[in-house]
Amino acid sequence: YEYANRLVARGHEVTVVHPSRVRYSPQESLPAYRRVRKTINSMIELYAKPSVSWQSIDVRVNMRFVRDTDVGRIPDGDAIFATAWHTVRSVLECPPEKGEKFYLIQGYESWQAPKEMIDATWRAPLHKVVISKWLLEIAKELGCQDTVCIPNAVDHQRYRVTK
Repeated sequence: YEYANRLVARGHEVTVVHPSRVRYSPQESLPAYRRVRKTINSMIELYAKPSVSWQSIDVRVNMRFVRDTDVGRIPDGDAIFATAWHTVRSVLECPPEKGEKFYLIQGYESWQAPKEMIDATWRAPLHKVVISKWLLEIAKELGCQDTVCIPNAVDHQRYRVTK
């Protein structure tokens, strides 16, 4: 969300598409307890007002909460970003008018799915942007030589020593 905030501050139009349902592929590869938890969370989301309460979001950022990431729910644009392993498939399915395709990799998400599935998303034909040198090393190990590293900045007004 910080990237979205910074982009609108620079005059860009930004839409964040939030699916309430995430398509995992294949569903059977998730452990049973995760499938149950995912089902319960989906049922709760049916009745809860969608929001992002853990982050301050600039009012100029268009937040679009959608049931799923079918192509028709994604607006046309100049660029489209997958921001987690399970969003890569949706971005890959988008036609060119949705934007140039990127994968913003903010961690190695092997705790969420089998390693083979995670590695396959890294090898997907998307422009890859990682946020740290250790992720850049993983990208190189996986053969993703064109990966760009843009380290996260620290907001020293928000994160500072007070004592």
